[in-house]
Amino acid sequence: MDIRLEMLKEHPESFGDSYPDASQRPIDFYRERVTDSYIVGAFDQAKIVGTAGYFIQKGKKAEHKAYLWGVYTTKDNRGQGISRKLSQRVLDDLPEHIELIQTCVVKGNDTAHEIYKELGFQEYGVEEKGLKVDGKYYDEILMVKFLK
Repeated sequence: MDIRLEMLKEHPESFGDSYPDASQRPIDFYRERVTDSYIVGAFDQAKIVGTAGYFIQKGKKAEHKAYLWGVYTTKDNRGQGISRKLSQRVLDDLPEHIELIQTCVVKGNDTAHEIYKELGFQEYGVEEKGLKVDGKYYDEILMVKFLK
């Protein structure tokens, strides 16, 4: 839970959730949320230093799609390839029936954008003003990786 709050507090422009909202939710909200997701982590001793996960879209018409989310590495552990390795692990562990995985990255987050491109994601659009943080808008680059 601590790493989730850290990512939202330190980089509010990079995630759809907000620190004020997340910090007020009961732990049961997160227990329920993670049961519908697959999440991997990187650790330094017993301390979590990176995360990545996916969830499968709901409904018959969309259950062939997954969404990569929560990719984050703590500040002191960046530059070691952790986010790339965790994202690759997510891709490697997708169920066989998944045909594509989507993600998005805030325009200007060049490191994450490059990682996703290296992993085979391609851009398919831009959601202008996709996020609004403290009155400032951020565009999101929409990306997809076709698996089949």
